[in-house]
Amino acid sequence: MAQKNGPTLRAQWLGARLRELREAKKVKTTDAAEFLQRHPGTFGRFESGVYPIPTSDVLQLLDLYAVSDINQRAELVQLSEEVAQRGWWDGYKPHLNNNFADYVWLENRAHTIHVLDINAVPGLLQTADYASALITHGPQQEELDSKRLIEARLIRSRILTGNKAPRVRFLVHESALHQRVGEHAIMAAQLQKLRDQLNASLIELRIIPLEAWGHTAAGAWGGFTIFELPEPYPDVACTETMAGTLYLESPDIDGFTRTYDALWTKDALDSTRTVKRINALLKELSP
Repeated sequence: MAQKNGPTLRAQWLGARLRELREAKKVKTTDAAEFLQRHPGTFGRFESGVYPIPTSDVLQLLDLYAVSDINQRAELVQLSEEVAQRGWWDGYKPHLNNNFADYVWLENRAHTIHVLDINAVPGLLQTADYASALITHGPQQEELDSKRLIEARLIRSRILTGNKAPRVRFLVHESALHQRVGEHAIMAAQLQKLRDQLNASLIELRIIPLEAWGHTAAGAWGGFTIFELPEPYPDVACTETMAGTLYLESPDIDGFTRTYDALWTKDALDSTRTVKRINALLKELSP
């Protein structure tokens, strides 16, 4: 069963920015709540991101905190509107874990994405059969949750061909391609899709060969994703664990960026050798 949804990253960012402004002006939470004619508990949930704060309240708080800079006011109003906006992923919330909406929102807002995957083909590049095999053979969950998760994973990949498609770099460890997921035909189709993606204009794909171990030395055993976002948002790195998804914001993601760049330039095969390695793997799967 999916986990209960918690506060979104957007709501947390907005609440944190407003809290910083309040504290800078030395305004008490009770005074700010009274100014808005809100219960102090509700106001506290606004600042923690548990409750999305309405844009009308944001405007009043900016006046209370004497924020006169037009650009700063515009950024916070834009952020409050983003918090209120719904995306296609919201319909899947009842069936998915509470990190899903944040992750997909980041995918849809980022102008550049850097993906490192050690154990599986990245979700954005998975075929329907590969995704179905992974999800249905994963931890036991309700059949409807599995169905919705497969649908959502396939819908996510549309960002690669949309009008505002981001630039995406994929680093995939070769061990993930040797790992058989489903039948041979499923793996063959998946490898063919990876090879086809090398011709996409905004997608770069490199394989980290089996003999390379820089990711192990760096402690990136499962992989991670870096999202470069437009202003006013910070860049975000996230890594998945059995306990959930961990999100970090710039400047705390410098280690992720350095590790990714080192793996891309020093360990990974270039595009020509990546194609050759995929072709060799496909040959192994031939009858």
